[in-house]
Amino acid sequence: MRGKQANGASRDPQPQRYQISVRGRLGQTMCAAFPVLQARTDGDQTVLTGMLADQAALSGVLAEIEALGLELLEVRRLPRRRPINGPASTPSASLTWQDSVRGGGQEAAELAA
Repeated sequence: MRGKQANGASRDPQPQRYQISVRGRLGQTMCAAFPVLQARTDGDQTVLTGMLADQAALSGVLAEIEALGLELLEVRRLPRRRPINGPASTPSASLTWQDSVRGGGQEAAELAA
């Protein structure tokens, strides 16, 4: 069932904006592992934000986080930026690491799909 989610809805083939939080303040070398994402610190965590082409790209970023031994705190798909006078954007989807470990419900399954 290519292009369909388990619930029958079509996947959006367009790139999506994501915000990914990891524990700790990443230095320049670590941030270089995520060239398509912008990094900023927020307290004792680093927030990576940017456009990812598809679910495979998101999976690649998450795999890199794991490979570097970083603690994933949250993954959030950000709402699309709406064009001037365009339709309202959709609400963001958020999944904390704890939600994914506990199963996270339907929203978590859709975000991970």
